[in-house]
Amino acid sequence: MKQCDISKVEPLLELFKAPQPQRDAQWHEQFYAIVADASFRCETPQVFAGPDGFPYFSLLSPEPFKPFDSFCLSNLAEAATEKGFGVTINRRSDGADWVFSYGDMLALRLTGTLEPQSTGPGEPPKKITIEKEERVFSGTPSETYLPSCARSVIRQFMQRGLGIQEPKVLLLHRPKDPKPMQLVFSVFREQYQSDHQYFGVLHRLSWFLPRHYTITGVPMSSDLQKELVPL
Repeated sequence: MKQCDISKVEPLLELFKAPQPQRDAQWHEQFYAIVADASFRCETPQVFAGPDGFPYFSLLSPEPFKPFDSFCLSNLAEAATEKGFGVTINRRSDGADWVFSYGDMLALRLTGTLEPQSTGPGEPPKKITIEKEERVFSGTPSETYLPSCARSVIRQFMQRGLGIQEPKVLLLHRPKDPKPMQLVFSVFREQYQSDHQYFGVLHRLSWFLPRHYTITGVPMSSDLQKELVPL
């Protein structure tokens, strides 16, 4: 287990003072270099429901000259991914200094870093049509790609939050796509009244995944629907 480092708190707080337009590539490089091990105290209660309805562990800056129990993101990664919560830093009524989703914490556990594994914003969920001549490969996500802890957390969300009693998943590999590795869940457009509702559900599912992962939707009539496996 890594040692939390209180010396990284002040530089981190200085970075947070920069307005959004000034947070360039250099800013993000400095941020990700120190944020995982910076030492924080926790709020009481520790976990709260965010505006998006998802649970978050609340970290706060240490108070000067006051002793505190030290927490850092590196040491929270296992608990977060097992119990199903994200993490906020210095939350306020109007937001927070930073918000990490469950997927961010899963990425930290899998890769040892919070820095996104791809440049640019994460790709939103999408619906595809596979042409007859397109070669597509499918299989069960491996433990290193979608660990059992994440599968359990997503399964509970789909059961309780979406009313899907037997959630299923599939890992799709589309060689011709710029992001060939794509996850498919047993959520279909035919189950919802509009594209807006459907993609809203897929977007909520993306909260549970690292930012460089892609969720793809397929119709219920697709042959791929038959290849989905239990989460």
